[in-house]
Amino acid sequence: MTDELLTRVLARASDLATIHDSTKYWTAVPKIHPQASPEQIATTEAAVGFELPQLLKEILVRIGNGGFGPGYGLIGVQGGYADFKGEHLAELGQELGALDRKILPICNWGCGIYSCLHCSKPETPVSTFNPQTHALAPENLVRVSITSPSGEVTKVYEREPKPSRPSIKTPKDLRLIPHRRSFQEYISDWASGRRLWEEIEPLLS
Repeated sequence: MTDELLTRVLARASDLATIHDSTKYWTAVPKIHPQASPEQIATTEAAVGFELPQLLKEILVRIGNGGFGPGYGLIGVQGGYADFKGEHLAELGQELGALDRKILPICNWGCGIYSCLHCSKPETPVSTFNPQTHALAPENLVRVSITSPSGEVTKVYEREPKPSRPSIKTPKDLRLIPHRRSFQEYISDWASGRRLWEEIEPLLS
């Protein structure tokens, strides 16, 4: 199954028109980055504190170290395709603060929205992280008192300035929206040309 799936992923990734889902928004010429080495994989696993899912490792080692796939492309390990601020899997996972739960962001859909893998589970479910959901959480709202000219006090909620990327420290703070039962299903559907964003977008509202 893995060989057949990797062949289909490579076939889609080899076409510049379909190499990732956001080519029409991307000014740079997309490319499959050179294959990751076992040493690069091991370094990333040491940095995140857990093993990467086997299928993800197979993709990075046998096809290429990111730059293709869902969203703006799979983010690679060190030396491969980096996210918009130059972050690879380990750095991005650390910044989002979910590594203690073995949750790893793997691709960016824009506006801080990521597909994330639950690496603690054998089937590796895929969820969507939406920073807007996090920013609108009750703990990020402040109570403001307004006094009218008549002396009446009205209490309203006003959102605090949203950080560029929220800091996630505890399980209750992590707003993840379930998307797919497994990473295999997720990447297989991408390889088949399924429009994953059309599934994700309605979940965000």
